Amino acid sequence: MHCESRDGRCYELAYRHVLGMRGGTLVHAEVFSPKLGHIIEHALVETETGFIYEPVVNRYFEKDFLYLTYKVKELARYTVMEAIHMALETGTYGPWDDKTNNNE
Repeated sequence: MHCESRDGRCYELAYRHVLGMRGGTLVHAEVFSPKLGHIIEHALVETETGFIYEPVVNRYFEKDFLYLTYKVKELARYTVMEAIHMALETGTYGPWDDKTNNNE
């Protein structure tokens, strides 16, 4: 059985997950990567129940635990419709330099 690596695909996987959920919030952030030993840009999904989907490890975490442990600093938040708009406009899964994000 071939297992495709999830490393380096957080923007794609988070985008696909939020679309599949048809809800939740796509979050672009800076996080501390223990594997790399420094801060990286990353994408996560916040569910409507407040849990965070971490796409690289394909698991859900309690928000407070994840944000504290990985020093999450949110850069932008997108609804499903905003994410679709940005993906279509830019031709990428992110990150997006969105000056019109209404949550900033």
